[in-house]
Order: sequence, then structure tokens, then C-alpha cells
Amino acid sequence: LTAMMGEAEPSWLELKKGANAAFRSRDFGRAAELYGVAIGKIKSARKSAHEGHEGEPRIPEDAEANKNLAILHANRAQTFLKVGKFEEAVADSKECMRYNPENEKGWYRCGAALLELERWSKAAVHFRKILDPQFPSSEKCKAQAEARLREALSQALTNDAKEAKTIKSKAYLVSRMREGWLGTLKHGDPVHVVSAKWWAKLQREKDPGPLNNEDLLEEKRAEEILRDSLPASDGEPARTVLVSEDLPQLHETHAPVAHNLLKLLEKATRDTKEEKETKRGGRPPAATLWVLKQGLKPEKDYVVVGKNLWKLLSQWFGGDMPILRPLLPSTDNNFTVEARPSVVKTSIEKDTLNAGGATGSFILCSLYSSVSALKASVCTHMVLANSQVRMLSGRRVLDDKHRAADVLCSGGHGPRLDDVALQLRLPSGAWPATAGIPSTAPRLTRRSSSIILDDRSCFVCRGYPPAENQRMLRCGACKKALYCSATCQRAHWPYHKRHCGKAQQMTSRELRPRAMAGLTNLGNTCYMNSALQCLRAVKELADFFLTNRHKRFLNRTNPLGKGGKLAEAYGEFMKAFAFQLDKRFIPKKFLIAVATLLPDFTPFQQHDAHELVSVLLDGLHED
Repeated sequence: LTAMMGEAEPSWLELKKGANAAFRSRDFGRAAELYGVAIGKIKSARKSAHEGHEGEPRIPEDAEANKNLAILHANRAQTFLKVGKFEEAVADSKECMRYNPENEKGWYRCGAALLELERWSKAAVHFRKILDPQFPSSEKCKAQAEARLREALSQALTNDAKEAKTIKSKAYLVSRMREGWLGTLKHGDPVHVVSAKWWAKLQREKDPGPLNNEDLLEEKRAEEILRDSLPASDGEPARTVLVSEDLPQLHETHAPVAHNLLKLLEKATRDTKEEKETKRGGRPPAATLWVLKQGLKPEKDYVVVGKNLWKLLSQWFGGDMPILRPLLPSTDNNFTVEARPSVVKTSIEKDTLNAGGATGSFILCSLYSSVSALKASVCTHMVLANSQVRMLSGRRVLDDKHRAADVLCSGGHGPRLDDVALQLRLPSGAWPATAGIPSTAPRLTRRSSSIILDDRSCFVCRGYPPAENQRMLRCGACKKALYCSATCQRAHWPYHKRHCGKAQQMTSRELRPRAMAGLTNLGNTCYMNSALQCLRAVKELADFFLTNRHKRFLNRTNPLGKGGKLAEAYGEFMKAFAFQLDKRFIPKKFLIAVATLLPDFTPFQQHDAHELVSVLLDGLHED
């Protein structure tokens, strides 16, 4: 058709651009076809003279042509991976490596295709090539290859495990798995702990019996753990002993079945003195934790194994009580785990509470607990909002992303942090002035609120990515809207797309949703506007609706609710109100929803704002 119309045929560069555009639009079949035509054009041009047909670009050197062919084959291999044609992906990846042996994408995509074809050993060879120090590959590709290499080795050994029938073959396979796994360990990785006595029997090729870690553990109350950790000079412990919110996940321990049965039997027959006091409201129930016994030494009393190896041992020999602990950094080859929780002592400034004296608490946590988890445990106990609290260590404000290991100081009685202050935000939105830390009074403008906002924060939740090395996401069209996660980006897009086309004439600050805007009075609706503004200021509640998390918890069958309609109406109002760019918002739709779903609040008549808040929160809870 192009020849009949007298038009020049597209060059291989134009074909490559068209294939890339088809790949981005997820038209993988069309992309693979265009890549194939581009490959054919380069190969046919190489057979002819350096000057090809009319309109064909010059192929200067064979080395450059080989490089272009390698890129096209690697790109087509990726399209085959997307559509599940793994054999074709392997063939294209091999062609890429033939034209350019240093193309990292060819090696990686060949390994990925072999992994899907369950050729574990061959896939591991390709990933090891990328991890070779002499191979020129990027850090991102090395990190991905390392993760896929672990998967390939794990799958290969798991496949071998199916054929292991005797104790001798099982012991040999377990040793191989552990040796390969130890080479990839980093401090902070979660590892399983196994009794060294049980492990020694397996290494001697004797039947070790069911897994039994009962000799490594002891059950202790939080107060007892605190008493063991504190030096005698500290006197009596604080009135409250808390447990960090992420400690049960970082120090995961499953109690033995026999122990749970005995506990249930004791509870059915009689209540302890502590339980009787708890039922009478005398004090909250004390936390009980399973901890490793003191004085245990690695390789002598326990050994560490990976998650896949633990599953395999449990499948072969049975048993219970898996012990999961984070790995501690060590200068020698001993793999030591965190045996017991660390202690953080916190105090709340009396000026912020307007109380007669400061209150304090001790928090049991892991070295790898986040500051956010420490703060959340205190806020949950004292019924405080996380957004209105910050933690101080001396003259330093602790970031929520930091781990306890970054702020804990080592002492003679184990890692401790003596003075961590919990500071509450003032009603004005500023933080109280502290020695060495000036007061941060916010400057209220038309695009600010009582909480200081950062122009680099998320457009939806005002937060940041959970990982320190993770970048903020941007709108693919305007490149100006920032998001901490894809969830926030999806929630904001229906309201952002109307302004995205005009983004070239606007700054990022002008595109950012207003943090403070007014609500139009529709006739005696000042009570509703006041209630909605108060609820909008509760960050945890607002984020729950702004990020569409409420949709996963809708209960349309609850007879006490409104079939989820009230929660949906409030969510739509909250997003429309929070994401708009005007100075004021007209809550007409929500007023209609209130009049329909809450008939006690007749439109255009005076009502009580506090009553609306109570009824609305109760309705949202039931929905």
C-alpha cells in the first residue's frame, strides 16, 4: 500500500518507536510484530551495501548494528514474557546475548523465562552471570537478579526435596540449602531458630524426631522482662509497660499445642488472681511474651535456618513452635538473633497535658521496630491521634521511618534509650518550644492549614513512601502531582484529570489540593458545615476515606446500617471537598444524602452539630 501511494517505508527506528508505544499501551501482539519487522530490516540492510534502499538509514558499523539487534531482541523477549510465550522469550534472549554478550536485559529475561519453564538450574546460571563482579550491570538489575536467584535456588532444592526419601539424602539436601542461604543473609532479615541438639541429630544422619524448640523458650510477663532489663538503680518500673505494635510480627513465636490446651483447661476451671482483678476493672490484662532463654549461644544452643527450609523440615518431621527472630549484625561468622526485646523509656511533657506531673511508660520493642510503631503503641494506650504526636530524643525529632536501632544507645544492661519525650501538638497546630528545638508555628495562608504541609508530600494523604529509598510517584501526564503510593494516585485521578490538561500553565503548588477551604451555607446548614470541618481535620479518619480504603469494609447486609450508602456518600463528599482547588465547596449532594438517610435532620432547619457528629459516626461505623 505504501509503495502504491508513493510513500517511503518506515525505517527500523520508526518501527522501534511504534513497537515501544504499542508495548506501553499493552498491545503486546502488535509490539512483537513491529519488533520483528525492525529486526528484519536491519538484517536485510546488513546483507546489502552500507547504503540501503531509498529512505533506509545508513548502518555505519557491524558493532553498532549488533548492539541495535540485541536491544530489539531483548525488547521482543519482554513482550513474549508478558503474553506467556516463554520458549520464544528464551530464543530471543539468546539472540540478544549472541549479538551483545554484555546486555544485562538479555541475561535477565532469559533467566526469567527459564524460571517460568521450571528449569531452575539453568535460570540460576543466568542470574549468577549478572551478579558476577566483572559483568557490567546496574545496581537495580543486580538487586532483581539476586531476588530471582534466591527463588531459583529455592525451587531447585525444593524440587530435589521431593525425591529425598532417606535420612541420609535429607540431611545432605538440608546442608546444601542452608549453605546457599547463609551466603545471602543480611542483618535484620527474619530467620527461624532451631534447637542445636535437634540439628546435630539430623547432621549425624539419625532420625531427630519432631521439631521441638521448647528448651529454647520461656514464657514471661512484660513486667518480668522489664525487671530483667533494667539496672537496679532505676528503682521501680513505670506504672505502664507497653508492647510495640510490630513486636509480635518481628518476634513471632507460636506456643506449643500442649501449652495452649493446658491454658484453656486452667481458664475453664478457675480464674487467676490477676484475671479476677481484670474483670473487676482493677487493671488491664498483663502482656505475656515468649522469649529466648538468657545465655543461649549460636551454633552451640541454636542454629538459624531460612523460611523455606523450616517449611521443608516441618513437612518432613512435623512438630510445632516455630521461632522467628531478626538477625543481628555480627563481626564473626556466628549468626546471632535478637533473643529478647529492647526497652524504650518514654515520658510525656506535663506542659502539653496540662497535668500536675509527667506520665511515663516503658515500651518493649525490637531493634528493628519503627519509631512509628513505638508512637502508635503509646497513642493507642492514651487514646491520642498519631498525627498530633511526635517523639523527641534529646534535641532531635525522631522520624517515623527510623528504626529503634537508629536511636537506641547501648548500655551495660543491654540496648536502652532513657529519655524519649512524647510531645503533643498545640491547638494552634504548632509544636511546643523545647530546648534546642524552636517552636514551629505555621503560617496560615489560603493553601495551608493548622498542620504544616510540605510541597513534596503526597497530594492525598500528605505522607511519604514507607521505604526510605522509595521515590514519590508522579502523574504520568503532567509530572507535577506527587503520590506516596499507587493507591493514593488511583484515588486522586478522577478529580485530578480535569486539571491535568491545564497543568503546563500551573505550578505544582497550584495543582495541590487545598488544605483549608470553606463550605457554603445552603440555608441553616452551619451546624453541618461545622461538623464536617471538624471531621475533615481528623487525619486518620480523613485518610481512610480519601484513599478508598472504606470500600473494602462496606457492610451492606447490616440491619443497623444504611446498606453502605451513608459511608459511600461521605466518602464521595470527603474526596470532592479535599481534592478541589476552589476557595469554597458546595456540599449539596451530601445534604441530600443526610436528608434521605438521616431523616431526623430535616433540611433548612436548625440542628445541633454535636448530635450530627454522633449520629454520623455511628452510621459510618455500622456501614
